[in-house]
Amino acid sequence: MEAHAYHQKPNSLRWLSPACAALALGYAALPVVMALAPGTTRESVLRSNPELTGTAVDFAVAAAIGYSAAVHAISIALLVWFTAATLRGRRWGRIALTVLLVLATAGSFASWDAGLQFQWSVILNNALHLVLLGLVWVPRSARRFFART
Repeated sequence: MEAHAYHQKPNSLRWLSPACAALALGYAALPVVMALAPGTTRESVLRSNPELTGTAVDFAVAAAIGYSAAVHAISIALLVWFTAATLRGRRWGRIALTVLLVLATAGSFASWDAGLQFQWSVILNNALHLVLLGLVWVPRSARRFFART
């Protein structure tokens, strides 16, 4: 009986999918907001690069939106893959998910520096990063689940 309970998925991992879905929505929201409100993106580009003018600004705005969309799409794909592996009890999935979340948190400071209009995304996503990390590392049941041989 104990061996069976030992291999059961911990309760904390039952919250992993909904938390990852919320994070994926958070990741998708930023490039959408940038595309729907290009004026705020333009302000951010001009604040960072005041020497740009005319078509160079337009190109920089389009490039910033495209870059954000690409980075966040890749992040969502990796998030889904690593979460699925983690939910199947793969230790490499938990480690890869952790690395992704740490790198995403570090990268979020670029959005923070871009201006107040993007800081909501940083706060929301970083809070979700902490929740996800807590779900896979803090509970003893999660640590036991991944420690099995």
